[in-house]
Amino acid sequence: MSISSPSNSRIKRARALHDRKYRQMSGELLIEGGRSVAEALGAGAHIVSCFYTDAASGRWQSLLQELERHGAQLICVTERVTETLGDTVTPQGLVAVAAAPAEAGPSVLAEERLVLVADRISDPGNLGTMLRTAAAIGAAVVLTAGCVDFTGPKVVRSSAGAIYSIPVWSNARHAEVIARARAEGYRLVVCDSSGPLAHYEVDLTGATAVVVGNEAHGPAPDWLAADPVFAHIPMPGRAESLNAAVAAAVVLYESLRQRRTEPC
Repeated sequence: MSISSPSNSRIKRARALHDRKYRQMSGELLIEGGRSVAEALGAGAHIVSCFYTDAASGRWQSLLQELERHGAQLICVTERVTETLGDTVTPQGLVAVAAAPAEAGPSVLAEERLVLVADRISDPGNLGTMLRTAAAIGAAVVLTAGCVDFTGPKVVRSSAGAIYSIPVWSNARHAEVIARARAEGYRLVVCDSSGPLAHYEVDLTGATAVVVGNEAHGPAPDWLAADPVFAHIPMPGRAESLNAAVAAAVVLYESLRQRRTEPC
């Protein structure tokens, strides 16, 4: 099958996935770029269809063959069409429609593990990077109410498809997270520039939930009810703050370091 018109009904339906309400209604999302599609497929994502250009077919030939073996419908399109499907400045020539990942819900806090709590993160690039870092570490993720939708194209692209390889609880209320964390014996560590302890002075082993707050406003005041540990990341230079995604990576990797150096 080949499509050259952006007004084609299939293209319109795929393009509608840029809208959150349509994603929720259809249970599908867009994944842009061969690397992200390959990673999502490897993590078990169900790819429904894949739109690709002639130029992309050469570079991603093996991926397209693998998608076809997994039942995805392959549709060749013009570059003009992929420009309307993607949202990058330089279209990558390959966009897939996939079933949205199933969420784990509150069960992400049901066992002793490392959990990243993304608190009202508003930037899609930040959230995507945080999700990818969590996947690299092996951490679960809680997204509080007010976070940008993690199934949005920009978040999925920034995560490089990592949303399919991590347990996620989205739209979580602060009170729900605090109650569940307490019940499961989690230590809550809230990243705050005024925290009395440096992040490496905090015990980040065992059941630990690391809270990274909104880019402009920081963590919500609601966390005070949990009597958490407030920790800061030392910045001896002139910067006033770190990017939220960078802060999350610094603390998560410190947790990994501590877990790997624990005495036997």
